Amino acid sequence: MEQTLTDFINWFSTFPEWALCPILFGLALVQYIFPPVPSDTLLVALGILVSQGVFNSILGFTSYSLGAVLGATALFTVAYKLGDRVRKIKIINRLIDEKTYEKARKTIDKYGGGSYFLLRFVPSMQCISIIVMGLLKIRKRKAYFYVSCVTVLACAVYYLIGVILGANIPMILRVLDAMGTIGKILLVALIAVIVAAIVIYKLRKKQTDKQEE
Repeated sequence: MEQTLTDFINWFSTFPEWALCPILFGLALVQYIFPPVPSDTLLVALGILVSQGVFNSILGFTSYSLGAVLGATALFTVAYKLGDRVRKIKIINRLIDEKTYEKARKTIDKYGGGSYFLLRFVPSMQCISIIVMGLLKIRKRKAYFYVSCVTVLACAVYYLIGVILGANIPMILRVLDAMGTIGKILLVALIAVIVAAIVIYKLRKKQTDKQEE
């Protein structure tokens, strides 16, 4: 396991930083349109690579943060200018049902632009909250301030999680190797339980929403 991780890190280190920075910027930007990989996962991975000396900490974090801020503020601007027409877009219509919209609206009505501090770390609410802020015509300067600050804060949080995980990889691997096959089985089982729990939660949520309708 340790050798596999080492090989992956060595392979990644062969890429020049000037090529990786635009890629990070682009992925952070398009996550608000079509997230190929969950943004938080990318940031954790970046933190791990930085902790292993594969990537420059300032270049990596800055590239991703700039892309994320630009994507988030652009999404707000589009929602602000188009208004209710945004909800007629098929992808957004599926993303924001009436119940989800009302939850976000109530929170934003109560806390204003500061509500993004609360909603950014709620699963699936990252983009929804920005769109709803635009639809509710939150004052632009205030919205841009909160969206930008919270986006950078969220990037820092998940990035630091990756750095901490990366710094402790040797210890984690030693524990797993010491446990041998049993350790690997337990790790796979834990991942399976987490995935199953997420799927069950989403299915139950859909059933509840249908019953309430």
